[in-house]
Amino acid sequence: MKIMDSFGVGGSFTEYYAMDFKDDVVRVGHVGPGHIKIAAGKTKVRSLTVYYGKECKALSVEMAVMHGLVKLLSVVETKDGLMLLVAEGESVVGPILEIVGSLKYYT
Repeated sequence: MKIMDSFGVGGSFTEYYAMDFKDDVVRVGHVGPGHIKIAAGKTKVRSLTVYYGKECKALSVEMAVMHGLVKLLSVVETKDGLMLLVAEGESVVGPILEIVGSLKYYT
């Protein structure tokens, strides 16, 4: 995210939730910081009473990512050290996943 911000394009920590090879779609989301430069519209802030299975007072910040061409940058660890991995894709319309305040995780 810091590297992308230094290029003036914003960024987000991204997690890949599911890959659909038939429809050529990767569903992504994130937990953690997201840069306002990649947001489509306003961000939404909600109060949570349960976060990662712990009862507490927390905030959920939710946003949609702008639609169009995107570049993904990852720092990858290899046996020889670190390298940058770059991919290109397209952000398309889809549902925004929400953290449900009553959800509890059990281990």
